[in-house]
Order: sequence, then C-alpha cells, then structure tokens
Amino acid sequence: MPQPRRPPSLLLDRGQEAPASCGTAVSPDPGRAVTHLARALPLARLGRSEEAPASCGTAAELDPSLADAHVSMADVLVGMGRDAEALAACGRAVEMDGALQRAHLLRGNILVGMGRAAESLAAYDRSIELDVYDVTARLRRADLLAALGRSPEALAAYDVAVELGPMNMEAYLRKAFLLRTLGRHDEALCCYNRVIELEPSHTDALGGKDDVLAHLGRDGKAGNHHRQAHP
Repeated sequence: MPQPRRPPSLLLDRGQEAPASCGTAVSPDPGRAVTHLARALPLARLGRSEEAPASCGTAAELDPSLADAHVSMADVLVGMGRDAEALAACGRAVEMDGALQRAHLLRGNILVGMGRAAESLAAYDRSIELDVYDVTARLRRADLLAALGRSPEALAAYDVAVELGPMNMEAYLRKAFLLRTLGRHDEALCCYNRVIELEPSHTDALGGKDDVLAHLGRDGKAGNHHRQAHP
C-alpha cells in the first residue's frame, strides 16, 4: 500500500523542497507567496489549523528566499502548541536572514516558554539591537529579568520601555507590579496614576491603585472616585 504524502507545509522542517517530494514542480512566484503568507495568521485565528500552516508552506515554496514565511509558520505553530517545531522554524528564518527582527523576538518568546532563559535573553537582546525602538521586545526582556529575580535590570528595562512608549499602558502596569513586589508602593502608585490619566476607566489600574492606597493606609478609593466622577 502506498504511503500517504505529507502536506507540503510539513516538509519545511526536513530541509527539502515540497514540490519535489510531491512530484509536482512549482514555479517561483513571489507575488503569490506574499498573498498566501497574508492568509496564514487570519486562518490560524479562525482555528483553521490545517490551512494556516499550509499557507505558510505554499508561500515558502513560491518564494524560497522568503524568511518571513518561516516566521509566520512559527507563529502559527506556537498557537497550536507545537513549540519545538516553531523554534525550528524560527531558526530557519534566522539562518536565511539574520537581520529579521521579529524572528529573534518570536524565538525569544518560544524559548521562555521552554524554560531556556539564557537563550531567550540573547534572542531578545539581538531583537533589540535590530530595532532599538521596539517596546514589545523591551517589555518581554524586562518581564524575563523580573522573573529571574534581576529586579534592578528589570526596572531599568521597564524605564526604557516607558521612555520609548510613553502612551504604552502595559509598560506602566508591569513596572507597577514589580515595584509593588519590591515594596516600593509610592512609585507603583505613580505608575497607576499615569495609566488612569491615559485611560480613566482602566480597571487594572484602578484596582491596583486601590490596593496600593489600602496598603499605605490612605483614605480614598480610586474606583469609587472614578464612579462618582463618571456615573
């Protein structure tokens, strides 16, 4: 009995060309490759787990030089819980284009989930070298440093993220959380107040502020004040 053929997308991890393995020649077509790549993540978000990797695989077949196809494949595979395969896909993207910043960032995220902190930090560092203005990469790195107990470095990283993204509420919230774990409640309160300035109805900031005020033994509830001002 003949063996079933693997879908072309799954051949990407074997260093083979899917067209040859399937017995069908596919002519390079970068334009169509981009179209297939653009479909991949929306398909993944819709839960179409077979079609999403196939779109990435087709993009890679149509344009073998398209490193982004492997990053998108990795992104899809992470959503499917296939981290080892996703990491391999990121590795292929980096081999093809070492300056592809999002490949390093995604690789760092995957490595964190696998408990490989040192490698993850290196990936984040490389990502930041390639795009010093990427607040997301800096926040990811700061989060990891905080988880590793390297609080001074984490706070410094959060400070840079806040400086680069003064409207980024997540940066203030994460910094506030770390400050509270360090017992620096007044500084955490400043972070919550900044978020409330940006979005007066932000429930996490209002709740965090209430908790800090209660801890400090101060009168007033941020949430109550907000509800009175905005019935």
